Amino acid sequence: TISLDGDAYRTPATLWVESGTTHTFTVNQTLSVDRGTRYLFAGWSGLLSGQNPTQTIRVTEDGSLVLSYKRQYLLTIAGGSQPSSNWFDTDSQVQATARYIWNEEAGRSRLVLVSWQLGNANPQPIARQTSGTFTTPPITMIVPQTITFRSVTQFFVDISTPFSESTGKGWYDSGAGATIGLQSTEVGFGNQTRAIFRRWAGSATAETPTTTITVNE
Repeated sequence: TISLDGDAYRTPATLWVESGTTHTFTVNQTLSVDRGTRYLFAGWSGLLSGQNPTQTIRVTEDGSLVLSYKRQYLLTIAGGSQPSSNWFDTDSQVQATARYIWNEEAGRSRLVLVSWQLGNANPQPIARQTSGTFTTPPITMIVPQTITFRSVTQFFVDISTPFSESTGKGWYDSGAGATIGLQSTEVGFGNQTRAIFRRWAGSATAETPTTTITVNE
């Protein structure tokens, strides 16, 4: 539709106005076609020019107004470090990005990027990285698209012992098994005093120097 001084008319339309009078024409900025598809106003031609959907003109002669629109598709990014939705022109090529690590609480938990998926296609695995940003291959917008980034939650296993070197400290996927251990179960102080391993405390309660725990917090 097109609006002439506030009155709407379905296009194509023939409109009569007095010569020498000034009038304001307005068209819709966007036209929705169906879910994920729209037309964006691209500009006027004929008696008017430019891309502003509202234009004012003094009419002094017969003429035509031609409305140009371009088709756009919606790209939805689900999951990942920056979920978003944006419109792109048809046939344009776009890429989506997500950080490899986000929502990190130092020494506690974090989310780790593991795969991405375009629409209903098979998920594509992503090699894990400790920093930086992953970028998808170029995607041509010929239909509405959804990109889904998938992640796993990791928890940090910390080991505190003042008497021996330990193994197993680090990040683990939620539900994974973490094997922790001590390099020595006995430490001498050189004055006929020694410390002997007794048991673990905290998330591990085993009485063996090497044990496996399930990481869930």
